Amino acid sequence: MRFSNFFSTFPFMVALLILLISYPLAGGVFIHKVSHLSLFDSVYYCCITILTVGFGDIDPPIPVPYLILFIVVGVTLVTISGTKMFHDRRPWRLLTKCK
Repeated sequence: MRFSNFFSTFPFMVALLILLISYPLAGGVFIHKVSHLSLFDSVYYCCITILTVGFGDIDPPIPVPYLILFIVVGVTLVTISGTKMFHDRRPWRLLTKCK
């Protein structure tokens, strides 16, 4: 993998990182506004839901269609970022095995 390849994907990774940070925060603010949960609990709920851990300790009273849309988009963002990081790291792993 050449460094030019790395720097060509760098803006994409930065944008993805910003999305991964802002998405749970935006979802937390939305849940905080429509339910009785505190902002911390709302952001915690969003992070646990997106990462598909699902402890079940918090159950906010929000409409089901919004919840399903939030889960689908969040899991998609996490999957895309994980795949991209794994794909970008693979040539480096192969390069270290050859040395």
